[in-house]
Amino acid sequence: MIFRIRDYKFSYMRNLLFFSFNLFIWSSVFAENNTTNLSGTWVGKRYQFNEDKKTYQQTFTYMYELKQVGNIVKGTSYIKNEDGNYAEISIRGIVLGNKFYFEEYEIIRAERPEGKIWCFKKGELNIEQKNAEYILTGETKSYTEDYGESCSGGVSYMTKLDEFGGVNPTDDELGKASINSSSINITNYPNPFVESTNISIKLNKPSVITMDIIDITGKSVGVLFDGKKDAGYHNINFESSKLGVSNRVLIVRLKIGNQIITKNILQQMF
Repeated sequence: MIFRIRDYKFSYMRNLLFFSFNLFIWSSVFAENNTTNLSGTWVGKRYQFNEDKKTYQQTFTYMYELKQVGNIVKGTSYIKNEDGNYAEISIRGIVLGNKFYFEEYEIIRAERPEGKIWCFKKGELNIEQKNAEYILTGETKSYTEDYGESCSGGVSYMTKLDEFGGVNPTDDELGKASINSSSINITNYPNPFVESTNISIKLNKPSVITMDIIDITGKSVGVLFDGKKDAGYHNINFESSKLGVSNRVLIVRLKIGNQIITKNILQQMF
């Protein structure tokens, strides 16, 4: 099986555990042409939440094999749990500035112990940098493979295999990764949503803005607003009824001058 052929990479991961490093968070405001290439092998851990969303019930060993063309990313996610069970899952997404918006969407092959299922991860990971090293990290939601019901979610922490980075973060680093790092200028409720969600933005001064929705293939879903707004809070409703209901990652993109602010929103079946 492909997963087991690649087991040497997971053995290599264990040799990296003595490395550790500090994180810093980039701003989610970025120039439109600032795109990091994620092509390559990423290794690390996924820490699955307990029901309290503060502690962890299980740790998974993770590996991403990614290929990026332009800002579109496709690849495979390889996962092992603490009992040695594995899953090989197709993954796709889009890089916008220092964010990787992604979804796992199809199981290629997997071991399914009796009474257990695999969950698809969907959402955004921060692309962070320390010196020459890149890190993918963040808290993301997860959903059952068959019916799209919510799983407990968790925190991912990964580095590129050829950059010799640490893959065993401290509790403090995990705490930073689990903080919702989306821009404070954009919020939405509910999230996830089924048919509609209310998007709220705060402007510090009168501005000409464009707000649109794109999916993780880079396809434009629609423009929500294009014009001038006064300083202060503004609410814009997004109705998804014309799109059809599905489990997918959508991205609010707010353009103000030459800056872009993005916000991940999730459309859910239930």
